[in-house]
Amino acid sequence: MQCKSCGATLPSGARNCPACGTAVSNSNPFEKTYLSSPGTQSEEILPAAPYPPGSFQEMASPPPMSRPDSPYQANSYTPGASPTPIPHSYEQASYSPSPQQQPLYPVPQQQFPSYPSSPPLPPPVQPQKTPRGRGLSRGMMILLIVLALLMMSGFGLIYYSTIYHPNQLHMQATATAQTLQTREAQATATANTEATGTAVAIANATATAQAQATANVIATTTALQNIYTSATNGSPALHDSLSANTGSNWEEDQAQGGGGCAFTGGAYHASIDQKGFYFACAAQNTNFSNFAYQVQMTITKGDAGGVFFRGNRSASKFYLLSIARDGTYDLFVSKDQNHSTDLSFGNSSAIKQSLGQANLITVILRGNTIYFYVNKQYAGSVNDSTYKSGQIGVFVDAHTTATDVAFTNAQVWKL
Repeated sequence: MQCKSCGATLPSGARNCPACGTAVSNSNPFEKTYLSSPGTQSEEILPAAPYPPGSFQEMASPPPMSRPDSPYQANSYTPGASPTPIPHSYEQASYSPSPQQQPLYPVPQQQFPSYPSSPPLPPPVQPQKTPRGRGLSRGMMILLIVLALLMMSGFGLIYYSTIYHPNQLHMQATATAQTLQTREAQATATANTEATGTAVAIANATATAQAQATANVIATTTALQNIYTSATNGSPALHDSLSANTGSNWEEDQAQGGGGCAFTGGAYHASIDQKGFYFACAAQNTNFSNFAYQVQMTITKGDAGGVFFRGNRSASKFYLLSIARDGTYDLFVSKDQNHSTDLSFGNSSAIKQSLGQANLITVILRGNTIYFYVNKQYAGSVNDSTYKSGQIGVFVDAHTTATDVAFTNAQVWKL
């Protein structure tokens, strides 16, 4: 085999030309050898093909160095063969390799025995990795996380305090207000119901009371009217027309200062000219205890007139009922000429107030109870035990002016 560069004969198994140092072609199919010429720069060395697991790749080493003054000769060997000993005499090469570069020879993917004369191989050249950017330190990462948490908590606090919590409070306040409104509406409805029920109950009770009172009044009025009806029923014990004097012996005399008792014009008149006084005229032959006494009276002039009963004319002791033209009545008891006591005073719509109009006056006495009526209508009643029996009669009452009263048709029913 000859060198492709200088044409020198290559020994068997040589990897470099002993004459010019040119690398011989690799017989290893996985390797690619680049030739180098003296004076040229090193060519690019491609990385070796991958090796199976468990194998390794060694970089070719330069020929062993001999003595400084001796030229060197490449020692070649065949894989699997025993190393060739260095001959004592060798042919000196006629070239000088460039001192700047020594060719590198990749070896086959096999493990070769090392020889004492070979120096240790340099470590395999590893491709230099491009340094990556330096990352953040752990402390900085923790600080950033803490700051992020603080920011999140701050935003959360702001969100909670400005949006969430006010909304919660508003919702709670709204719910509370709605609950209070519902309770207030229910309480108002209950109160209204209770008030309505109470009002209805009060109205019913009032209506019942009023109805009862009305019924009582009606019953009382009916009962009082029945008292009148039953007392004046039947034949009277005394019946005088009072057109003239009869067996009852009605007084006929003169009153001091003017006036008196007299029969005139078909009626029995009692009159007085001095105001502020009254004058009585008695049926001197009468004496009744429990009875009904009734007479018709007409005021022809002045103020008032009436009847007396259970009396003693000479001692001025009797009960008197006065009916005035102004519609009032007055029941009083006289104890002498200067002393009297009112028992009942009031108004009655049954009294006719015009001059010349007749009023029918009735008194009914049962024990201590005295009932009195005007025109057959109940006017009032009293209880008094001052007198038990006595005479009946009539009288004239001049409150403010001279007065004249005419009486007719006197009747008495014993009870």
